[in-house]
Amino acid sequence: MTKETSLFEKLLKGNAAYAGKANKAKLRELAKGQHPYAAVLSCSDSRVPVEQIFGAKEPGEIFVIRVAGNVAADASVLGSIEYAVLHLHVPLVVVLGHTECGAIKGAMKGGEMGHIATLLSHLEPVCDRARGDTSKAVVLNVSEQIRAILDSSDVVRAAHEGGKLELAGAVYSLETGKVERVF
Repeated sequence: MTKETSLFEKLLKGNAAYAGKANKAKLRELAKGQHPYAAVLSCSDSRVPVEQIFGAKEPGEIFVIRVAGNVAADASVLGSIEYAVLHLHVPLVVVLGHTECGAIKGAMKGGEMGHIATLLSHLEPVCDRARGDTSKAVVLNVSEQIRAILDSSDVVRAAHEGGKLELAGAVYSLETGKVERVF
């Protein structure tokens, strides 16, 4: 067995445990459609388990979009948020940053290549404004991503201006497990 196979087998064992304990009636209900109460744009960081952070008890409660640095810069991310607003009718969109963000640190350091450099280029302006303070950059980035969503999405902007959508910015502390609203 190769290392790749053994790691995939680990995932399959975890899935078997989940499937064995899952509420089958709830899964059948969710197979017919979803009705989350919030959409969360979060960092891809494995230390930021969005559903656990917000105490979701069952699948289907939170629509999660994950990308390194919680960057709302491309059509896939913006389209996912618009889908949640337009088709799932979520009343809340949260941009969730976190302490010790590797994307923020990478943008501050520079020197990446390829698609990583492209992704991090969206974080460089907030990193420049933060002047080396990663905590400040995380908060500034949350604000910047909310602005980018509103500037780039007529769907989100109309729902927000029409009072049908709340936008919130927050930071998750890896050290304490707490979320603090910053916008």
